[in-house]
Amino acid sequence: MKVEQITSVQNWLPFEKILDKGIIKMKDSSYIKILKVNPINYNLKSDLEKEAILNSYKNLFKSSYFNLQILIQSKKEDLTNNIKLLNSNDYYKEIKERYINYIEQLNKIKKSSCKNFYLIIKDSTSEKDEKI
Repeated sequence: MKVEQITSVQNWLPFEKILDKGIIKMKDSSYIKILKVNPINYNLKSDLEKEAILNSYKNLFKSSYFNLQILIQSKKEDLTNNIKLLNSNDYYKEIKERYINYIEQLNKIKKSSCKNFYLIIKDSTSEKDEKI
């Protein structure tokens, strides 16, 4: 049995090159674009706003001719810098110490996390202009 060797990372990666505006040309001649999306607090919206949001998504999915993937990246929130900032001011020392203790305990219990949301759009149509 012969084992194929990968000579470089570039040969292993599935993309050919990164074009202007962050569009990625894949080795299979398809194109993808990754968009970072800022979330909204859906629960704070009125019923009318919620309905409008859902209808907008429905229209997007119905009319899209491309593959769409939603990626949610979650990581544990690091509060070290926030606590250092609070410790740099001694004006309200007792209140500050109680607050720091409170947020540390809350973070342990609820395991607060930071989430990033991405849309990955893939278009497999050929004959693209690489100067998009």
